[in-house]
Amino acid sequence: MTIQVSSTAKQAKSTITKNLLDAGTGAARIELYSDPRTAIDAHVTATLLATITLDDPCGTVDEDGLHLVASTTGQALVDGIVTWGRATDSDGHAVFSGTALQFDDVNVATAAFVIDKAQVYAGGFIVLAQATLSEGG
Repeated sequence: MTIQVSSTAKQAKSTITKNLLDAGTGAARIELYSDPRTAIDAHVTATLLATITLDDPCGTVDEDGLHLVASTTGQALVDGIVTWGRATDSDGHAVFSGTALQFDDVNVATAAFVIDKAQVYAGGFIVLAQATLSEGG
């Protein structure tokens, strides 16, 4: 049997996620990592390549989901290839994670985080092109 979730329930779930991201004393962040991807509640073993600070509040919710907004760029800490990201509140508590892909990747529709480039170099800047968390059902 297929479960169907009402648009009201989807928006409520997205609002809860937004509220979790906006918890804490400052702006939420997206931490961008190399492989291997770590389970959401596990200690991260991958290399942190860059952090993008989200606006405060972190975005908007509508019938399509939670749309994260970052008005500033992130700066790469080291050279590497971004493969996934983790959205955290300002205190560093993980809220969700997902694949990060470059905007022109053929699989970009499957990405949680769309970035301007996957290959980063220490000191270079990285832009969040899109981050939408859509609730299924």
